Amino acid sequence: MKKQEVQSVALLNNAEYIIACKTNDVKEKLLLQSIANRDLHIHPAIEEECYIVNLNKETIFHLYDERGLDIVSNNQSSLQLLQQKFHDWILDIDAACSKKSTIKKSNHSVKE
Repeated sequence: MKKQEVQSVALLNNAEYIIACKTNDVKEKLLLQSIANRDLHIHPAIEEECYIVNLNKETIFHLYDERGLDIVSNNQSSLQLLQQKFHDWILDIDAACSKKSTIKKSNHSVKE
Protein backbone atom coordinates (compact mmCIF):
# COMPACT_ATOMS: atom_id res chain seq x y z
CA MET A 1 0.00 0.00 0.00
CA LYS A 2 1.28 3.46 -0.89
CA LYS A 3 2.20 5.95 1.78
CA GLN A 4 -0.84 8.13 2.46
CA GLU A 5 -0.80 11.82 3.18
CA VAL A 6 -2.53 12.60 6.44
CA GLN A 7 -3.37 16.09 7.58
CA SER A 8 -4.58 16.83 11.08
CA VAL A 9 -6.36 20.03 12.02
CA ALA A 10 -7.31 20.72 15.64
CA LEU A 11 -10.94 21.76 15.91
CA LEU A 12 -12.07 22.66 19.45
CA ASN A 13 -11.39 19.43 21.37
CA ASN A 14 -11.75 17.23 18.33
CA ALA A 15 -9.36 16.38 15.56
CA GLU A 16 -10.10 16.31 11.87
CA TYR A 17 -8.21 13.89 9.68
CA ILE A 18 -8.11 14.00 5.93
CA ILE A 19 -6.71 10.92 4.25
CA ALA A 20 -6.11 11.05 0.52
CA CYS A 21 -6.54 7.56 -0.89
CA LYS A 22 -7.77 5.56 -3.83
CA THR A 23 -10.93 3.47 -3.79
CA ASN A 24 -9.03 0.19 -3.65
CA ASP A 25 -7.15 1.41 -0.52
CA VAL A 26 -10.41 1.46 1.48
CA LYS A 27 -12.10 -1.55 3.04
CA GLU A 28 -15.51 -0.03 2.37
CA LYS A 29 -17.60 -2.81 3.92
CA LEU A 30 -15.69 -2.61 7.21
CA LEU A 31 -15.76 1.20 7.16
CA LEU A 32 -19.52 1.42 6.58
CA GLN A 33 -20.28 -1.33 9.11
CA SER A 34 -18.13 0.45 11.71
CA ILE A 35 -20.02 3.71 11.15
CA ALA A 36 -23.41 1.95 11.34
CA ASN A 37 -22.37 0.19 14.58
CA ARG A 38 -21.76 3.48 16.42
CA ASP A 39 -25.20 3.86 18.06
CA LEU A 40 -25.68 0.11 18.44
CA HIS A 41 -22.60 -0.20 20.68
CA ILE A 42 -21.28 -3.06 18.58
CA HIS A 43 -17.60 -3.35 17.67
CA PRO A 44 -15.90 -2.40 15.51
CA ALA A 45 -17.35 1.09 15.70
CA ILE A 46 -16.26 4.55 14.57
CA GLU A 47 -17.43 7.12 17.11
CA GLU A 48 -16.56 10.17 15.03
CA GLU A 49 -18.45 11.63 12.09
CA CYS A 50 -17.10 10.34 8.80
CA TYR A 51 -17.55 12.01 5.42
CA ILE A 52 -16.40 10.32 2.23
CA VAL A 53 -15.59 12.75 -0.57
CA ASN A 54 -15.40 11.63 -4.18
CA LEU A 55 -13.45 14.33 -5.99
CA ASN A 56 -14.10 12.82 -9.44
CA LYS A 57 -17.89 12.80 -9.03
CA GLU A 58 -17.92 15.88 -6.79
CA THR A 59 -20.03 14.13 -4.16
CA ILE A 60 -19.96 13.89 -0.37
CA PHE A 61 -21.29 10.72 1.26
CA HIS A 62 -22.25 10.82 4.95
CA LEU A 63 -23.60 7.67 6.62
CA TYR A 64 -24.91 9.19 9.84
CA ASP A 65 -26.01 5.92 11.49
CA GLU A 66 -27.53 2.53 10.72
CA ARG A 67 -30.77 4.19 9.57
CA GLY A 68 -29.58 6.35 6.73
CA LEU A 69 -27.17 8.53 4.85
CA ASP A 70 -26.90 11.81 3.03
CA ILE A 71 -25.31 12.32 -0.35
CA VAL A 72 -24.76 15.89 -1.50
CA SER A 73 -23.21 17.34 -4.61
CA ASN A 74 -23.06 20.44 -6.75
CA ASN A 75 -22.89 18.09 -9.71
CA GLN A 76 -26.54 17.54 -10.64
CA SER A 77 -25.81 14.68 -13.06
CA SER A 78 -24.05 12.65 -10.32
CA LEU A 79 -27.07 13.03 -8.06
CA GLN A 80 -29.55 12.22 -10.82
CA LEU A 81 -27.77 8.94 -11.57
CA LEU A 82 -27.96 7.96 -7.90
CA GLN A 83 -31.59 9.04 -7.65
CA GLN A 84 -32.52 6.90 -10.63
CA LYS A 85 -30.59 3.87 -9.41
CA PHE A 86 -31.83 4.02 -5.79
CA HIS A 87 -35.25 5.63 -6.34
CA ASP A 88 -37.06 3.15 -4.07
CA TRP A 89 -34.70 3.88 -1.18
CA ILE A 90 -35.18 7.67 -1.16
CA LEU A 91 -37.53 9.08 1.48
CA ASP A 92 -40.51 11.00 0.10
CA ILE A 93 -39.41 14.18 1.89
CA ASP A 94 -35.93 13.97 0.37
CA ALA A 95 -37.34 13.31 -3.10
CA ALA A 96 -39.61 16.36 -2.77
CA CYS A 97 -36.73 18.56 -1.59
CA SER A 98 -34.51 17.32 -4.39
CA LYS A 99 -37.20 17.99 -6.99
CA LYS A 100 -37.82 21.48 -5.54
CA SER A 101 -34.09 22.22 -5.58
CA THR A 102 -33.79 21.11 -9.21
CA ILE A 103 -36.72 23.34 -10.20
CA LYS A 104 -35.22 26.34 -8.38
CA LYS A 105 -31.84 25.78 -10.04
CA SER A 106 -33.37 25.48 -13.49
CA ASN A 107 -35.50 28.60 -12.94
CA HIS A 108 -32.47 30.45 -11.62
CA SER A 109 -30.40 29.58 -14.70
CA VAL A 110 -33.15 30.82 -16.99
CA LYS A 111 -33.19 34.22 -15.26
CA GLU A 112 -29.42 34.67 -15.57
